[in-house]
Amino acid sequence: MATPETVFAIEPPFAFLTFNRPEARNAMTWAMYDALVDACDQVDADPRVRVWILRGAGGKAFASGTDITQFQSFRTPSDAMGYEQRISAVLERLERVTKPTIARIEGYAAGAGCAIALTCDLRVATEDSAIGIPVARTPATARRPPPTAACSSSRVRPGRRRCCSPGVSCRPRKLWPSVW
Repeated sequence: MATPETVFAIEPPFAFLTFNRPEARNAMTWAMYDALVDACDQVDADPRVRVWILRGAGGKAFASGTDITQFQSFRTPSDAMGYEQRISAVLERLERVTKPTIARIEGYAAGAGCAIALTCDLRVATEDSAIGIPVARTPATARRPPPTAACSSSRVRPGRRRCCSPGVSCRPRKLWPSVW
């Protein structure tokens, strides 16, 4: 599913998904998450694709997280938990892609954008990129205390780690390995 906010293209042996909201630092909308899941299916189904590259338009952000306007309809704690479940399902689908995935990061990869980048097999970032998950009192975090661990890395699947800890400096180098 292509949207004005995402551009999906296959140029064998590569597939590209571009988050295309540079005016909003590529903040993710529900339609963009749906397009990401659809792109996962297309990449898996196309034998011409050998590598999938995810990137942000505009050079200032890979993805700056979920657009906060998406939260305006939230009224109950279950709305926030539904959001968490939705994002988890998107990330789990990205984890199951059968082709190597690369996050090409220019600028910010924050919040859910950071999680998307960390779910990819490899991250390539410019030296001035900033990557992390800020602590915020969003509907999804308002009912639970902030994490106290310095770094809560967890195994995602063989060869991958996700570091979800706020307060940990994730300043990228020119090329990040696929395992932290």
